[in-house]
Amino acid sequence: MEITKYANDALESVKQTGFLNEKDWTDIRKMQNELQDTFEKRQIWRTETEMRVSVLNDLHFSTPAAKYWQCVREQGVFFENLVTLSFEYKRNEVQIKRLEYRIEQLINVVDYEEKLKDEDLKIDLEECLFKRKNMEVAARDRVREIRLWSQIKDELTKQDPNFDTNNVDTHQLISYAYSFANDAARVNENTPPADRINLEGKLLTTIKELETRGLLNEKSLGLEYLKFIGKMGFVHNKQDEIERTQSPKVLQFDKSKE
Repeated sequence: MEITKYANDALESVKQTGFLNEKDWTDIRKMQNELQDTFEKRQIWRTETEMRVSVLNDLHFSTPAAKYWQCVREQGVFFENLVTLSFEYKRNEVQIKRLEYRIEQLINVVDYEEKLKDEDLKIDLEECLFKRKNMEVAARDRVREIRLWSQIKDELTKQDPNFDTNNVDTHQLISYAYSFANDAARVNENTPPADRINLEGKLLTTIKELETRGLLNEKSLGLEYLKFIGKMGFVHNKQDEIERTQSPKVLQFDKSKE
């Protein structure tokens, strides 16, 4: 059954039950076109704004590489769910065929119990047809989001063509350094001691690993980051001491603008 007939078929099913009073039925019948429009344009998964602003927020994903690899995760999950939905859809199609066959076998039955069985089967068939339409709409919207993740990935690789798109581990140390620094910028007197200790542990360990890999420098991290960790007192070596400056509310660490 076509998606474009969703409201009509759904209302017909409701009408057959007879469980609405005359006024309620009249009102909802008048809204058929509106309900069809709602069904076709309702939000199922995330909007592009939610993807860009809520998921890929600068606080937790401060670099193009970090955003790219989160896109990979999100796109992968959505594709996997799409494939899983396809199995559910196939099973539903088999059930539709089975129900249609069983209904056909009960044509012209006269036994009362058999007639009731026929009614049960027809209700089950209506339900499966209803599920089919919902799965088709859900699948269409999953593809929309998968397509958008692809678009965003392409934008990020154009924004910074130098990060590694084959190995997720390559970017993580720098990205973690920025993310933990962003968290540290928000520590205040109201921060629970356990949270403060946990964050300091992460940031100190990250800085230690940056030193080990030879990445604790302006070229790798940008001057703004070095100023920030200097202000926070996380610098290990005298030669790395940086002038203490007021850190901004949101640290994006865009080295290209320095």
